[in-house]
Amino acid sequence: MGTVYCALPKPIMEVIVPTLLLCLLTLVAGGTPSSSPTPSIHPTHYTSTFNRSLFPPDFLFGVGTSAYQVEGAADIDGRGASIWDTFTKQHPEKIWDKSTGNPGAGFYHHYKDDIKVVKEMGLDSFRFSISWSRIFPKGKGAINPLGVKFYNNVIDEILANGQNSESPK
Repeated sequence: MGTVYCALPKPIMEVIVPTLLLCLLTLVAGGTPSSSPTPSIHPTHYTSTFNRSLFPPDFLFGVGTSAYQVEGAADIDGRGASIWDTFTKQHPEKIWDKSTGNPGAGFYHHYKDDIKVVKEMGLDSFRFSISWSRIFPKGKGAINPLGVKFYNNVIDEILANGQNSESPK
């Protein structure tokens, strides 16, 4: 196998790599098809390649994110505390690894690179959630202009990369 390079943020890689290794170990432990199949085993179905041709032409393939999990930047540019911020701070024992969303996956600082990866993967759509505590730091009232600017920049970057942020019709 050759070297694999990945542009995903480190926190995401720390989840993906062990998951891929677990999948690989599962395949190995379960056995792999040998080069000469046992004569008594015959496929009872037809196989086909899983690809876009199996879906309607207007079907959108994409990814989605959760603001709390990916953004990070919990204490900058005027973002207020969310319910999850408060919960993880007051009850760290309720979280398996006692982590918080403070660092996230760094999307707040690296959204352009992340959206570029989505384009390079050939996906059509990028869905994201909004951290309302970034827009309304106190829960209501004054709007945080830096929060609005961030989400406008994310939307502009999605559109600039030819991605769709709408639901399929």
